[in-house]
Amino acid sequence: MNKLSLGVLTLRCILLFLFTCSVVKAESAEEYGVVSDAQELAALEAFYNTTGGSNWTNDYGWPSDWSTVSSVSALTGAFGLTIQNGDVTHIDMPGNNLSGTVPSSIADLSALYYLQLSNNSLSGSLPDVFGSLTSMAYCFLDQNGFSGSIPASFGSSSALVMLYLHSNSFTGTIPSQLGNLTSIERLFLYDNSLTGNLPEALLSNTSLQQLDVAVDQLSGNLSASVDGLTSLDKLNISENNFSGMLPDELGYLNNLLSLNLSYNNFSGVLPSSLGELSSLKYCYLAYNNFQGVIPSNLSSLASLIQFFVNDNALGGSIPSFFTNLDNITYLRFQ
Repeated sequence: MNKLSLGVLTLRCILLFLFTCSVVKAESAEEYGVVSDAQELAALEAFYNTTGGSNWTNDYGWPSDWSTVSSVSALTGAFGLTIQNGDVTHIDMPGNNLSGTVPSSIADLSALYYLQLSNNSLSGSLPDVFGSLTSMAYCFLDQNGFSGSIPASFGSSSALVMLYLHSNSFTGTIPSQLGNLTSIERLFLYDNSLTGNLPEALLSNTSLQQLDVAVDQLSGNLSASVDGLTSLDKLNISENNFSGMLPDELGYLNNLLSLNLSYNNFSGVLPSSLGELSSLKYCYLAYNNFQGVIPSNLSSLASLIQFFVNDNALGGSIPSFFTNLDNITYLRFQ
């Protein structure tokens, strides 16, 4: 065999080797995913153990002996798990009798997109590791017994669209880092024991559509920066300790459908800018210390369905224009 033939043969062998490696690599990526199986299996085992897996209502497909499981794909079909392209993308276990704590190793499930653990008996502090879950868009941890502070690392979970932490026992202030969530649409923190005020950084979030922090222990004035919530359609800050006068800027929230400020300590007159909320359907201002009269330009709220201003210190007569609002169903003035 001459040198030319030998060279061609060598080149062919090299190309065949490179092609084989690329195929093996592609098959490996498809089977084992972006995250290593060892890492994900260790995280799932820790999750199973720390949340009382043997006592779950449904633990179908979850192993009792983890040493027998060599790949994440072997858990395909296990209750509450979705595995796509070799990675865990969904944990969906609402009301499944989970108890105990969420392990910090949950951060190792870095392909996780959907985490649903609502309505269980989980407790303790949440690990401050959620910033590592940059693919997670939906996180539901409500209706448990979590305590301690809300982890600031949630602010680095850049894909978050919905974050439900309500009906727990969280304390401390609302992390200002939550204002960094550029995709967030719903933030539910109600029915906890949170203190302080709404962070200014959160009030400038232009993606947030629904903010509910009712039944907490928040206080202070409602900042004029509230007009930064340009996409907001629901604001519920009822049953807190907010005080002071309402800012005129509240009337700049053109997409607002529901406004609930009841059971606080707001005072002063109702701003006439409320009449600019052309989309408003539900307005609850009861149980405060508002004075003066109801602004006449509220007659422009053609979409209004419910309007409660009872248990304030308002004077004057009930405006007659309310009878001309076609959609109104409930009014309370006293």
